[in-house]
Amino acid sequence: MKADPDPEVRGDASTGVHIASAQIYCESCRRTTPHRILRAVPGRAGTGALRGIARCKECRLTHPFDSAPDPVVEVKLVVSEHDQSTRSVVTLPRRRRLLVGSGLPSMDPSLRVRRIDLLNGRRGTDARTEEIGTIWATREAPPSVKVSIVIGRLTRTTRLPYSPGARFEVGGSVIIEGRPLWISAVRARAHTWRLWGEGFPAEEVERIYVRKTEMPPAGNRDWSRERDTPSDVARERSTAGRSRSSPGRRTARTSPRDRTAGSGAPLQRSRPS
Repeated sequence: MKADPDPEVRGDASTGVHIASAQIYCESCRRTTPHRILRAVPGRAGTGALRGIARCKECRLTHPFDSAPDPVVEVKLVVSEHDQSTRSVVTLPRRRRLLVGSGLPSMDPSLRVRRIDLLNGRRGTDARTEEIGTIWATREAPPSVKVSIVIGRLTRTTRLPYSPGARFEVGGSVIIEGRPLWISAVRARAHTWRLWGEGFPAEEVERIYVRKTEMPPAGNRDWSRERDTPSDVARERSTAGRSRSSPGRRTARTSPRDRTAGSGAPLQRSRPS
């Protein structure tokens, strides 16, 4: 009975590090279940094997187990990126079949196998890892979509990487340059979609248009700043000396002007002689 290669490991003050639990096949449950490790003894030195006694946490069956790591093989790897190549030696699972155009197991998903050189000096399109002498691979850029960032009357462009299965829709948000932006339109299938909720898988999208805010209407400046409040001087001039219910500032009444003649000319007063 083989244990899971990634068991739970805990520390103990007296005995040091030991395995506390692991996923092991149970004959009673007839499937792999969590087990409590009651006793564990290392196998042959240098093999990484482990054997001992475990108890199933579901059916409580106590039985022996034997665990050994999967065999591995070392293979030369040449990674070409632009005009530079990097050579290294990687460890891959034994008996794993690799194909030209596929990725490498448990490695960077952006790596793609472009050529396989066998140990016998020939070149193959597919082979098992123990038959491979050198793997030639390239690093592909992650898939991305064009983005137009609309700021008022200005627009600048960039690219947004996305993961497989991603979807872009109008009204959704994306993180660009460390800040959330709102999708105002999606370009796909030779048409620009602007209605809320319209969206497509990322592979079908040609371009997305984003803004800083969820609103305003298209073509207007972003509502990114608050309305300015009047200064103290302006406030004093507009509110000093009156209240909301008063007619305004009160002023002193002046003396009436002299009456004028019917023709509009002022009356002449004679001084006593």
